[in-house]
Amino acid sequence: TGEIRDDVRRGIYYSLEREKLDEFKDTLYNLFASIPYNNYTNNDIAKYEGFWASLVYCYLAGSGLKIIAEDVTNKGRIDLSIIFDDKVYIIEFKVTKKEDISTIEQIKQKKYYEKYLNPKSQTPNHTSQIPNPKIYLVGIVFSEEKKNITKFEYEKLKNMVTFVIATRYKKEYQKNLKILQISANISSTKLRNNLDTKFLPATILKDITEYYKERNDKQTGNDN
Repeated sequence: TGEIRDDVRRGIYYSLEREKLDEFKDTLYNLFASIPYNNYTNNDIAKYEGFWASLVYCYLAGSGLKIIAEDVTNKGRIDLSIIFDDKVYIIEFKVTKKEDISTIEQIKQKKYYEKYLNPKSQTPNHTSQIPNPKIYLVGIVFSEEKKNITKFEYEKLKNMVTFVIATRYKKEYQKNLKILQISANISSTKLRNNLDTKFLPATILKDITEYYKERNDKQTGNDN
């Protein structure tokens, strides 16, 4: 077995550091394409997911990255997790003949990412903590026949947002919401007036501003 070339090692490292997943895919593809065909002669090793996962693991470990194989969660095991500064890459592998399979959907359905959603997610061996990590879901599909990647998909997990809804006068609310029993003197008018509009997306800021301006104009007119 030979060592990973420096240019390949740098390619893997910098593509993940800069969140360039297409470059990461190209580097892996080229590595698998360089494996001699006679490695697959008289054996069926290419049909096993563990074979491909082990190769990726070796490439990543050889590049000096912090990785967790068979990363355990309360819903199952992540095939491979990469912890890189403020980023977490959650990777699932599949070996199949199907072209339309999605490994990302499995990550979503089992919610493997929840392990790293906490503001202070633990890194391997609990040596440090990641504040508000950027989480990427990565699915890699291999073909036994083509001896390489046939599908590579990724998605950045959107920021999780918590909404607080205050009701009064026994107003109805969605039944799937978590209800907190809070007794406090809260003025919704003051909350609205003191909110900084900088947090609003530019696409809706104009509509919201015009709505409240029109409503305030009407209220002022009624008072007169």
